Amino acid sequence: MNADYGLIGKQISFYRHQVGLTQEQLAEACNLSVSYLNRIENGRKKASLDVLITIADTLGTTMDNLLSGNQQNDRLDCYDDMASILTDCSSTERRILVGIASAVKGVLHNT
Repeated sequence: MNADYGLIGKQISFYRHQVGLTQEQLAEACNLSVSYLNRIENGRKKASLDVLITIADTLGTTMDNLLSGNQQNDRLDCYDDMASILTDCSSTERRILVGIASAVKGVLHNT
């Protein structure tokens, strides 16, 4: 399996927006050109491991988060999405949604 650099770029963009940085600010903080960072975020450039580590550190996240979704056995792939869905729910709503997810999982495993 090859790394999905488009997905890595989307993760970088997501975390960059989460911390409120522009591409220019992140590029400057990581000692990169804005055009290079733009190409990384758009999946047109393969960043080195050193660059990815620098970006992750600057964004206050981990390499795991930047690479999320790139492995077939990535069990954390949707954790952030699910946490986001459940964040503003009441405990009753969370129990209902967890029940629905569990039921859907059962159906998927039986197909």
